[in-house]
Amino acid sequence: MTPLAQSLRTTANLFRSPLSQRIILGMFASLVAIEGILLVPSVQRRRSELLGQIEEVSTGKVQWIVTTYPAATGEELAQHLQQLQKDPMLQGILGGAVYDADGNLVQDFGEPPELAIAHAPQNRRQLFTTEGDRRYDIAWTTTGIGEGMLPDLTENHWIVLRHNADGTQRALLLYILRISALVLLIAAFITLAMMVLLSRQLITPILTLRRDLALVGDAVTCDQNTPQFESLRYQRQD
Repeated sequence: MTPLAQSLRTTANLFRSPLSQRIILGMFASLVAIEGILLVPSVQRRRSELLGQIEEVSTGKVQWIVTTYPAATGEELAQHLQQLQKDPMLQGILGGAVYDADGNLVQDFGEPPELAIAHAPQNRRQLFTTEGDRRYDIAWTTTGIGEGMLPDLTENHWIVLRHNADGTQRALLLYILRISALVLLIAAFITLAMMVLLSRQLITPILTLRRDLALVGDAVTCDQNTPQFESLRYQRQD
């Protein structure tokens, strides 16, 4: 038998050992558990990044409308905002609404947002799940988004746009699958590397000693001569 074949056979026997299997399972499960814990904040951060991309594009368009038409009425703002649905970069906008400063609805279009204006000052963006679909509502004030560039603004309005977040959910799922595959690959590689190290330093000597002890038992039972012990080649003080 060639040295390579002997090495492969020894490795195969090593993985069939109950002791080795317990060590492998313990190391692999521990690594996956640790990486899984670290994955949770990573997924949350990635979701925030994806939703932030939606908000960044919409904010730029809304700011352009507000600064270009500073004296527009609520109805005129709604008409300008409705044109955003025709923008190829903003195909995810499903609808919107314009409210006056007191929170009264002026005009809406498309799929109405669910974000309540009463809660908008504390939470100007919110993710909703409706019948399997995901919607992302974002609210702005015309004075806030104008950033002091609107000296002719006569009235403050609330603007709320509803976005389709299904693409974000699919992108997040693909991200989780990629990271999970990478975690499993890393855990498998580290486990295999540790097994190679432990097999030389710990597992193989223990299994060899166990076989020698079995030979001693057979020799005593059958009244045989002292067998040759393979464990004697290990000069260990532990």
